[in-house]
Amino acid sequence: MNVLLRFDDAAFDDLIASLMIHYLEGCAPVLAEVRRILRPAGRLFTYVDHPIVAYTSQKQRPGYFAPTSYRLECEGSV
Repeated sequence: MNVLLRFDDAAFDDLIASLMIHYLEGCAPVLAEVRRILRPAGRLFTYVDHPIVAYTSQKQRPGYFAPTSYRLECEGSV
């Protein structure tokens, strides 16, 4: 990411990056931009896996950037 976000410096108290940071090959520029637009002591809320993954997967992931897929099977599903 070589593009600045269109926000002033220290524009936000909190930022949410939901289910997206793990898709970035290099997150340092993104995190630098996040730091720029967060106010001092601002917070970044993020997670990489959908919360249901922890309950449905019994397998260990092969690596942080490795492609993975999960299937959720429910009773009564077609």
